Amino acid sequence: MQTPQPRALRSFVLLYVLMYAAFGVASPFWPRFFETRGMSPEQIGVLLGLSTIVRLVAGSVAASVADRWRRLRQVLAAAAALAACLAWALP
Repeated sequence: MQTPQPRALRSFVLLYVLMYAAFGVASPFWPRFFETRGMSPEQIGVLLGLSTIVRLVAGSVAASVADRWRRLRQVLAAAAALAACLAWALP
């Protein structure tokens, strides 16, 4: 097994730090945001629970597709484009 290159490892760690920092900053405000959209506490709980399940499944599926097709960058670009489209459609 090869050891990761220090630069690649630093980039990977930086990506995860930024990703989880962004989630940590935004997540306390999601329930209030959905409440202003007319959702009940039960609906908000289901929505946030489903989002966790989707993240778990989507990560495995994307990794499997990227490995099978050997197209890591294209799968990441497609995931980023899909996330941007969904974020744009949110309001």
